[in-house]
Amino acid sequence: MKKYKQLTIEQRYQIEALLQAGFNQTKIAAQLGVHRSTIFRELKRSIPKRGRGSGGYSASNAERKTCERHKQKHKLVLLTPSLKQAIFEQMTIEKWSPELISERWKLEGKAIVSHETIYKWIWQSKHTNRIDNKSFKTLYQELKHGKNLLLSKTKFFLKPLKQCFKMDHEVLRRFTVFYFILLYI
Repeated sequence: MKKYKQLTIEQRYQIEALLQAGFNQTKIAAQLGVHRSTIFRELKRSIPKRGRGSGGYSASNAERKTCERHKQKHKLVLLTPSLKQAIFEQMTIEKWSPELISERWKLEGKAIVSHETIYKWIWQSKHTNRIDNKSFKTLYQELKHGKNLLLSKTKFFLKPLKQCFKMDHEVLRRFTVFYFILLYI
């Protein structure tokens, strides 16, 4: 497997000087000892298409853009015990969903954890007996189960209605929707 290395600031300044000297991209790659596609990508990413400096390569601007890209890149975040506890509190006390936790933390600049990672951890906690996940074993019960929850509530109160009234199916459906609107407002 090949090992890839980032271009250094010195190499970027060499690229800038060699371009000004009239070297083509293949010769620059040979001079620096990197593959020519590295130079092609570097120039494609770093040469502005419009505005001040358009069409020209600047090593300092290329380095700045590279640093910005690295800061914005998602980092691998493992669920630490403190993150697990924070997720547990937000799901049980504040009744947040994994999607909301993930998006809110991203906006607040906290650890970036995808909602899929949170779901995997919840189901892993439910099905394992590891000591570090034992206190989170019932966290899956905090998940909103969507239609299954709605259907169980619907069946619970519609059974007496069907027995008391001879209602058309469409009337019964409209009444059910109206009842849920009143219930949750």
